[in-house]
Amino acid sequence: MSEQGSAGVMYNLAEHPSSIRAVAKKLLSAAVVSATAAQGTPCVGACGSAAAPTILLRVTPSAYLPMAQQQALCHQMVRQTQARPLRYGPRTFPNVAAFDAWLMEFSQGRGSDGRLLYQQCGGDCDPSFTFSVKPDVQSLAVDTAVVCGYARDREFNNYRLSTALVAGCSTPPAVGAGQVPVGR
Repeated sequence: MSEQGSAGVMYNLAEHPSSIRAVAKKLLSAAVVSATAAQGTPCVGACGSAAAPTILLRVTPSAYLPMAQQQALCHQMVRQTQARPLRYGPRTFPNVAAFDAWLMEFSQGRGSDGRLLYQQCGGDCDPSFTFSVKPDVQSLAVDTAVVCGYARDREFNNYRLSTALVAGCSTPPAVGAGQVPVGR
């Protein structure tokens, strides 16, 4: 799924349906339901048996300032963090609401993770987030990767949010099922 969400402070405080906060919660909740339903689904081909899918939640600015207006720091940070994203986690949350509360603090530079993010991704460089979420019966395990990007155009105060399920295999495929054994 993919939608746009507003970064407006008042929108997010009020959890307006168009806010990043509301959109992220809606998309992630739907993805958790889909991931839970997909557990135990047989893998196709040589995959083996299915493990719970991982949910990728991506949050990126919708519009950036022109390149001529970008700070040298942002050009440098983009190159560095595309090659080696900033990593946070793993973190465990009891539910989507708890993850959402942490996400809002983190993305706004509050809390220990948020303060560290804004130290590492400084200037007017805006972060883009990829959250790898592994749901289980009692919690969500979240690993976060951040690319410090170019400065966003604050006139267009929207972000793109998307979710995708990445299937996993809990049992390795059998050798000979389209694979060459290691060492040959």
